[in-house]
Amino acid sequence: MGQKIPAVIALFAFLSVIFLSGSTHLPREAAAQGMHVDIYPYTRGDASNFTLYPHSTVNEPAKGGSFYDSNYGTTVIKAADAKEFTPSENSGNVVRPVYSRWRIDNSAGDLYYLVKTGETPPESGNGQMILYYSANDTIYKVATEVNGLETSEFRWDYSGSKPFVMYYVDGTQFREYNVETGKTQLVRDFSADFSGAERILNDVEGDSSADSRYWAWMVQGSYTGSDYPMLAIITYDKQSNTILGKLDYAKYQSMAGVESSLPKPNMVDISPLGTKVVLLWGRTDRQDFFDGPHAYDLDFSHPVKVSNDETHGGWAFDYNGDEVYVSQINNNNWAAADADTIAYVNIRTGEVNVILYSEDMGWDVGGMHFGRFYNPAITGWVYMTTHSESSSTSWMANNAVMLEIKPYTQHPRVWRIADTHNKYPSPEDPLAYEREAFSPISGDGMTIYWGADWPGGDGTVDTYKVKLPANWWVNLRSGDTPYIPEFPIALLVLLVLAGTSAFLVIGRRKLARHRSRVA
Repeated sequence: MGQKIPAVIALFAFLSVIFLSGSTHLPREAAAQGMHVDIYPYTRGDASNFTLYPHSTVNEPAKGGSFYDSNYGTTVIKAADAKEFTPSENSGNVVRPVYSRWRIDNSAGDLYYLVKTGETPPESGNGQMILYYSANDTIYKVATEVNGLETSEFRWDYSGSKPFVMYYVDGTQFREYNVETGKTQLVRDFSADFSGAERILNDVEGDSSADSRYWAWMVQGSYTGSDYPMLAIITYDKQSNTILGKLDYAKYQSMAGVESSLPKPNMVDISPLGTKVVLLWGRTDRQDFFDGPHAYDLDFSHPVKVSNDETHGGWAFDYNGDEVYVSQINNNNWAAADADTIAYVNIRTGEVNVILYSEDMGWDVGGMHFGRFYNPAITGWVYMTTHSESSSTSWMANNAVMLEIKPYTQHPRVWRIADTHNKYPSPEDPLAYEREAFSPISGDGMTIYWGADWPGGDGTVDTYKVKLPANWWVNLRSGDTPYIPEFPIALLVLLVLAGTSAFLVIGRRKLARHRSRVA
């Protein structure tokens, strides 16, 4: 009996250590596989937490190939190869996501789309868009029935009821395209609502609400030889087929706008939950409702300033589940952000917080793009990528990154997910735009995609992806109490039984000693 006590207590102690050591801020799957995960808190003025890794010398993988990057603890997969298409179909040797600000996978998660720099059939005007199976990255079809250029603004139906349907614009028409049947049909023609209208557009970067119900567009008149004059900006409820709000020149003037005609924002966008419309106005320093990007109610009331200029931005949910607009802040003309920073604005309250300062990333980090979360259960993080010249010494150069949605004073964590392995030239290079590593995150928040020209590779822009650990946002959730991973019930029962046995054995020994003394 005496020999069993140490063994039982040792088991109890061992299991306790396992249980307590499970308290972690790292993805459970990564920890279980002994993987290194590059996630550390940020402190203003101190970048010592973030290692500057040497440039990778890994050879460009073949289509379907992958490699494990021990610096970041993730596996990079080559999902699509530009050379799957002939030069006549892909003259620019590019296959990539269109942009970062919307998801490229359908509501079922089993298909996603990319674009190439050429037409199928050649010179047909169509077939720039390719659909892939998510499971194995093989081609589902080339969309030969439609013009797939970014100006068509293709977006999936996110509602879940139409997984094969995409929406797009064509002139003043809002249309849908069934990728399974190849058929298209009209949803609404806005020329009937606006005399002289030539086209509607969000200008590529905008998206609908996460259920595909609410949309926003600029309505423009006929080309004048220099531009398309602005007629209005509208919000639209697809479910009721109703224009909800209209910002025309008369309303613009009523809101103290001072231009001689309705100005054009860089783009228009609906927030993920459909509560606000963001108009990406340029900086004017007039301190009015059109000085820098603002979020408005869908009837264009209650404007909230969300950035100081028409910079890149994206969407996330803070730990309270509120929608926040995250963007790159340039210069210090906005009291809410006192320098070049990455900051976020709660579009409900207008509260502004800085996440990190640009000088701590390194001034040569280059450009950045932000993603968009659709699931309000994914709280506390925003996704972004950087595109940097090879000479950059920034620790965030050419990285795919999650930033924690916290004020910098609370030391938000930075999760460097992957090296994008992208050879970005100087911004003046005509090839630069295709190499900005546009990187959307999937609707379920589980896969990131990006386009890259692999350094030392064949010079084409191909698409890569990384699959993230399941429930990573739960495992990384913040709070005063560190997260404890889900504990297996069987092991918990064993732990309780082991502890109980230990106490029973000890109790029996004490009782036996007591009886021996009495005897």
